Amino acid sequence: MYVLKAGQDLTSPEVIRSVGPTTISGYHYAYDTVQQLGGDPPKHLQNRWEEFCALVEREPERTRHNRTHAGHCTYVLPEEETFVTPDLIRMMCFVGSGPEIISQLEALDSAGLDQVMILPSLESRYEVLEDVGREVLAKL
Repeated sequence: MYVLKAGQDLTSPEVIRSVGPTTISGYHYAYDTVQQLGGDPPKHLQNRWEEFCALVEREPERTRHNRTHAGHCTYVLPEEETFVTPDLIRMMCFVGSGPEIISQLEALDSAGLDQVMILPSLESRYEVLEDVGREVLAKL
């Protein structure tokens, strides 16, 4: 979750630093799942799936698991930054103004969702939690 500030959008460096680690972890999890259980990756990852797999599979198989989860939910490896796109951020995170996030949460609440997780990067955690508390939680 990230509350956009004036002039920011989904390509802003602050947004990428904050939600990028959680966003890219979707690729990490999907890669492990497909490798272990077979099947196809989630639809929202399919357009760049082969490219992501090729990146990971440059690592020798004996250390690939560690490579797959490097930075997991903490930071984005430089070579993975290209996979953190506005479309993927929209798919996996709540990002917008306070009222936009509240609207998304209310719609999901109406559909039966009763819990969300806020997992900002370590670098931005205090700022994100303060912004979400002030701009979202205090106004629900």
